[in-house]
Amino acid sequence: MGQLADARPYYERALAIFEQALGPTHPDTASSLNNLGALLQAMGQLADARPYVERALSIREQALGPTHPDTASSLNNLGVLLRAMGQLADARPYYERALAIREQALGPTHPDTARSLNNLGYLLQAMGQLADARPYYERALAINEKAFGPDHPYIALSLSNLGLLLRGMGNYQEAQPCYERALHIFEKALGPDHPDVATTLNNLGLLLQAMDNDDEAKFYYERAFSISQKSLGLNHPNTRAIRENINSLQISGKKPIIKDKQRHSLENRRIELAEELHAVYKQRDFELSAANRMRLERHADELRTQIQAIQDAIRDKEGGVIGDVVTGSQYKTTIIGSQDSAIGDYATTVQSFPGRESRRKLVNIADLINKHFSLYELQDLCFILGMDYESLPGAGKVDKTRELIIYIERQDRVADLLAVCKDQRPHVRWE
Repeated sequence: MGQLADARPYYERALAIFEQALGPTHPDTASSLNNLGALLQAMGQLADARPYVERALSIREQALGPTHPDTASSLNNLGVLLRAMGQLADARPYYERALAIREQALGPTHPDTARSLNNLGYLLQAMGQLADARPYYERALAINEKAFGPDHPYIALSLSNLGLLLRGMGNYQEAQPCYERALHIFEKALGPDHPDVATTLNNLGLLLQAMDNDDEAKFYYERAFSISQKSLGLNHPNTRAIRENINSLQISGKKPIIKDKQRHSLENRRIELAEELHAVYKQRDFELSAANRMRLERHADELRTQIQAIQDAIRDKEGGVIGDVVTGSQYKTTIIGSQDSAIGDYATTVQSFPGRESRRKLVNIADLINKHFSLYELQDLCFILGMDYESLPGAGKVDKTRELIIYIERQDRVADLLAVCKDQRPHVRWE
C-alpha cells in the first residue's frame, strides 16, 4: 500500500504533462487517466477512481470511436470498477458492450473476447445468476485452450472459475475434475511449490469438505498449508486461512454455547460495539473533511480495540477460535478472473448468541453460508444486502459470517438474508 501511494504523484505528473502537451482529449491522455484510475482502485479508493476511468472512456469514444478495441478496454475497466463498488447491475451493460465490441473488432475467438466472456460470467455469478454464467465461462475456457494450448496457466484460471461456479450450483461431481485439472496445470507450469498450487489444493479441500469427505479434504489442506508456509510464510493471510480450514475439520460439529451471564453480557456488548463501528465506517465514507475523517478513524480504532478485547475474553473463557479485527480494506479486481480464494475461506462453527430468532436456525444459516460461499462471495452477499463488509469485526470468513448474522438478526432482516441466500444458492435447503 505504501508503494502504491508513492506511485501516485508520478501518475499525476504524467497526466499533467500529457494534458499540457497533447491536450485533454488525446488518446494518450486517456491512457494516463486510466492508469491513475487503476492505481486508485488498487489502493481501495474506488469512488475516487471512478471519474478518471469515466473520463478515459469518454475520450476514447470520441477520439477512437465507439467500436474501437481501446474503447472496449475502457468499458471493461469501468465494469470492473463498478463491480468492485458493489454496483453489479450497473456494471453489466459495460461488460456487455465490451464483449460485443471485441467479438466484432477482434473476432469471437480472440483472447480479449475470452477475457470479456469470463468477466461477464463472473459478474452474473456474483448476481446469483449461476446458470446464466456457465456458458460464458465455458466459451472463455474453449477460446483460451485454442489460443494458449491446454497446459497454459490461463487454462487453469478458467478451470478454477468454472469449478467455483459448479460448486456454487451444487454440481460437486462436475466441479472436482475442473479443480483437479487446474491443479495439474499449475504444478506443471509453475512448479509444485508455487502459491497458486496451494490455492488450488485448498479449493479442492473446500469442495471435498462440502461433499462431507473430510479425510480427503484434510489431505489437500495439509499439502496446501505446507506449500503456503514455505512460499508465503506462516503469517500470510492465505497460510492462516488454510490453517483455519484444517482446524475446521478438527472441531466440526462442536458449537460453543452461552455458558453463563458473563458470556451473555460479553456477546451483547460486542454486538453493540459492532453496530457502532458499522455506523462510524459509514459516516467516514461520506465525510469530505480530512480532519473529520481522521477523527472518525481514531474512533474506529478505539472501537476495534474494545471489540478485540472482548473477543480475547471470550476465547480465553471458552477456548474458541476468534480472529483478529480487520483494520484495512480488501478489494480484488478481475482481469482473467478470481479463483476460489484461500483467503479466509471456509467454515469452522459459529458461536451461539441471543436474539429473537431461534439460535439453532441462525447457527444453521451461518454454517450453510460458510459451507457454500467463498470469501469473495460473502463480500458480494454483503453488497447485495447493503452491508459494509469491512465494518464487520473479525478476520476471515468465519468471523465475518458470525458478525453478519448477529447484525442481521438485530436489524430484523433475517428474512432478507434468507431470500438472498436462496437466490444465490437455490440447491441448498436453507430452512
